[in-house]
Amino acid sequence: MALPGYLAAKRLGVPIVVHEANARPGLANKIGSRYAKYVAVSTPDSKLRNARYVGIPLRRSIATLDRAAVRPEARAAFGLDQNLPTLLVSGGSQGARRLNEVVQAVAPFLQRAGIQVLHAVGPKNELPHVDNMPGMPPYIPVSYLDRMDLAYAAADMMLCRAGAMTVAELSAVGLPAAYVPCRSATANSGSTPSRWSRRAADCWSTTPS
Repeated sequence: MALPGYLAAKRLGVPIVVHEANARPGLANKIGSRYAKYVAVSTPDSKLRNARYVGIPLRRSIATLDRAAVRPEARAAFGLDQNLPTLLVSGGSQGARRLNEVVQAVAPFLQRAGIQVLHAVGPKNELPHVDNMPGMPPYIPVSYLDRMDLAYAAADMMLCRAGAMTVAELSAVGLPAAYVPCRSATANSGSTPSRWSRRAADCWSTTPS
């Protein structure tokens, strides 16, 4: 949805600043960069014209997160057991239907193995019915996580889509992860997990909004 904004800004004479998080820029940023006053990119080998390599901006709450120190507060906030291994699952801000289906199917097996699960299903997806048995590790589905710092602190590992921002944040906070590539995103953006994990230092902090 960025392209209409770029075109409107050009027509109105409003200065444009572009930040491209992916290794391969999308069409909107390719066009927007032609009219932009500044073009910032997250990889040094970007093909955007007049690009300046700055890395990926991170919120201060993520860049300065001490997971171990915040873990008790984080697990209490989500209703998680303080002492059990914890898996965090997310398919991105909108969720991922197939990933949700798989995790919901295997959640009982994870619980029987002593693993509790915090699962962000996405605001447009229906929350699954949960029947946590007494004495079993909890499976906790939520529509959306607005405190990712607490979610990262609560978790011992994450299962997630391999988005550029997610990989950068996980690298910054030191949370192990299993990445599920999005076929279309991998083809179009080049933001593979291995590529982004190798660029863990390509992140910088911003003041919280």
